Amino acid sequence: MESKAKGDVPFSAMGNNLHIELLGNNQLILDGGFSIIEYTEENVKLKIKKGYVLIYGTELIINNINDENLLITGKIISLEFSQSI
Repeated sequence: MESKAKGDVPFSAMGNNLHIELLGNNQLILDGGFSIIEYTEENVKLKIKKGYVLIYGTELIINNINDENLLITGKIISLEFSQSI
């Protein structure tokens, strides 16, 4: 599937306080500095200060976004942290 957004959100003031909250397998809230690398209905790839966060699932939707907060809904299957993608 084609990416819907690439690199659209710049890093905010990059503190060391990345906060990720997973509510069941239907919502993910991320607070802190990030940049969207890729966004499709099956995956969201984010660049964070110390690597990457990869979210895999189905029907993923970015519902709310600003410089420091992100809300993703859909069926979240896995969450992965990586030094490289």
